[in-house]
Amino acid sequence: MICVNINGGLGNQMFQYAFGRALAHKHKTSLVLSFSQLNQNTKGTTKRAFELEVFRVNINEASAKDLKKLRPILYRAINVLAFKLGFKGIQMSKYFIENKFSYNSNIKKVGKDCFLSGYWQSPKYFDSIESLIRDEFTFHSKLDDRIIEVEDLIIKTNSVSLHIRRTDFQNTISNNTHGICSLDYYEKAVKFISDKFTEPHFFVFSDDINWAKENLKLPYQLTFVSGNNGDKSYIDMQLMSECKHNIIANSSFSWWGAWLNPDPDKVVIAPEQWFSDVKLNAQTIDLIPETWVRL
Repeated sequence: MICVNINGGLGNQMFQYAFGRALAHKHKTSLVLSFSQLNQNTKGTTKRAFELEVFRVNINEASAKDLKKLRPILYRAINVLAFKLGFKGIQMSKYFIENKFSYNSNIKKVGKDCFLSGYWQSPKYFDSIESLIRDEFTFHSKLDDRIIEVEDLIIKTNSVSLHIRRTDFQNTISNNTHGICSLDYYEKAVKFISDKFTEPHFFVFSDDINWAKENLKLPYQLTFVSGNNGDKSYIDMQLMSECKHNIIANSSFSWWGAWLNPDPDKVVIAPEQWFSDVKLNAQTIDLIPETWVRL
């Protein structure tokens, strides 16, 4: 049995699920999810709910018996120490706690019974079952007429998604770690796209759409997509995935919007500066697929 600890927003949860699904598939065993860290108040972070139900995934919650069997009693304390002391991934017979952002090849040593805690943000963790992950990360909710109109425009035009993430990255703790992509980055990305394709139509997605409208001044066709908030925020990811090309923020949310884009000729632009923290940023070498462009 593979048990994955679920935390963070939708993009984080997708990485965690995909990683666990790949390990369970490899070992021909079951996958269960632990929700014990969701909805907990953690300093500097936003309370999160489980969001993977928007996809066609098979969800099995870990039971108390499962957790007792696989998760160490003091795993939260061990988790903190793993990061602070720089351990090379804590491994014991039945649990593995991530301590670095880049791909950890030691995961190959994990057996068929394991509790996993981390973010696991690299496609290397699940590229062995890419087609299966794409199938399971299929949105199944029915879209309303307002969204269908945007979707039709995306299909008919040379559409490019452009994602700006600001709101939850602006508090001091998050900003010191993540930072916010600059307008200069978006201007360079837009120029890169416009130099390659004629009549690009940019669809702007943001958790601060008013800021985007006031500050994003581009000499191209722009459509600002709004209204997909709260438990409907996944619709932005769905629409991003339907665009022909993608400009993403330093955000796992728009990373997945671009990754789920099935167009074999897509151009994806990602920021070179994923984290404002220099040491963390150096660990993003395994995050961005080789075919994507970093600016």
